[in-house]
Amino acid sequence: MTTKPTEPAVDATQRAMQAFMDGRPGVAIALPLKDSLTQSAALVQAVAQRVPLVWDGQSQDRSMRYRLVPVPDPDGSVRRVVAFAEDVTEQMDDKNTLRSAQEQFGFVSSQSKDVVWQIDGKMRLTYINDADYHLRGCPREAVIGQSLVDLFTEEGRSIIAQVLARRRESVARGEKNTILKFEAPQVCQNGRLLWVEVHAAPFHNQSGQTVGYIGITRPVGEHGRMESLLEENQREVHRQQQEIAQLRLSLQEQALRDPLTGLHNRRYLDETFPRELSRARREGYPLSLILVGVDHFKTINESHGHAGGDAVLQALSLILNLGARDSDIFCRYGNKEFLVVCPLMGLDDAQQRAETWRLALSESAVEHGGYTIPVTLSAGIAAFPDNGADVGTLLQRLHQAFYRAQQGGRNSVVRSPGQTGD
Repeated sequence: MTTKPTEPAVDATQRAMQAFMDGRPGVAIALPLKDSLTQSAALVQAVAQRVPLVWDGQSQDRSMRYRLVPVPDPDGSVRRVVAFAEDVTEQMDDKNTLRSAQEQFGFVSSQSKDVVWQIDGKMRLTYINDADYHLRGCPREAVIGQSLVDLFTEEGRSIIAQVLARRRESVARGEKNTILKFEAPQVCQNGRLLWVEVHAAPFHNQSGQTVGYIGITRPVGEHGRMESLLEENQREVHRQQQEIAQLRLSLQEQALRDPLTGLHNRRYLDETFPRELSRARREGYPLSLILVGVDHFKTINESHGHAGGDAVLQALSLILNLGARDSDIFCRYGNKEFLVVCPLMGLDDAQQRAETWRLALSESAVEHGGYTIPVTLSAGIAAFPDNGADVGTLLQRLHQAFYRAQQGGRNSVVRSPGQTGD
């Protein structure tokens, strides 16, 4: 749960924090809860409710989302917050475009006297306009979720099966976007049979797979404007639905961030790392992976509670940003581990960077609940092309190096031996 996004202009403290975070996008910043922060009514309310304060704003023509996350101590008091800003321009643009496309489709279908419907990849109706009720007497709520074939008689289902079989044959021949045209008997609410003419067009996801159909149904014998409707109305509806499907996939694939540290999560890594590795292979430059884990993290949680463990993870996430480049990808990889993808960086530079983090953390004082928590880290390093050329091999070598760092006494950095045995 989060507080309702607020308008930055109503709170001077939020405006000041917004300007502060704009210079550090994607970086989690731990701040003591004092001075001007205690003057923000919105933040005071968020702290009282133990929920993040979230609001949207603009920075240099980019849409930004700002978060101030209260961090409770073991005694339940909140003495600090973690602040970070995220660039959400693409997400906001996608949502606005998706909303506009859906509104256009809704307007087109609501104005049509023909039955306009949409089914998903399993033939289930996800949309149908009011014209179906006027034609067959079936309420929309009773139709949505049903299989399209259930609206037809047994004879009609047989006709649909033959039509789909012919389409599969055409797809096998390399033909796509074929509009389906057939006549078949439907069942009305009162049991009466009604022969209808159906025109349907498939829409696809970004991979070219058919994920559903947009269709138009009207009684047989009223052919006067069916062809023009397909050319003018159905083509527009089809285009809009393809756009909606692609935008929906794009929104689903948007990488979420770890709420504690503000870094990307494991899902983002799974989607991004293969692309980065493919680019490194194609363009012939090195790419390093650094797996970092907090030593004795279970003991820290047992001694200082999960809030203490969270404070340690937040401190480490801030240290990882030391010397960060725009091309680096930081992800929370597990409960206590972080994985950093470093394009254009070889083993030697990656080892030096991990050593910098190790020394910085061991020399830092993580304050929590009136205690100073001593913390060290272990790190493993693997790189392309030294340790492999595919995702599976590199991750295996990376974990092997990380485990050797832990088994060798921790508080150390271990690199995977190169293929030449260096």
